[in-house]
Amino acid sequence: MQLTARELQQLEDQLSVERILIQKFTAYAQLTRDPQLRAQFELCCARHQNHLRHLRAKVGEGMV
Repeated sequence: MQLTARELQQLEDQLSVERILIQKFTAYAQLTRDPQLRAQFELCCARHQNHLRHLRAKVGEGMV
């Protein structure tokens, strides 16, 4: 199924959100001294990196 222009734009917007979240969680992980908190921030960052890869693949395909 082909995506509409609006759907592709929404995916592009979500890509931007994921990039921002990756930057924020990376910064938080670097700023904290608590190893457990750092691990949680790094886990969140990894999840959003996975989301970003998945969304990029969908935008590249132009379909869901």
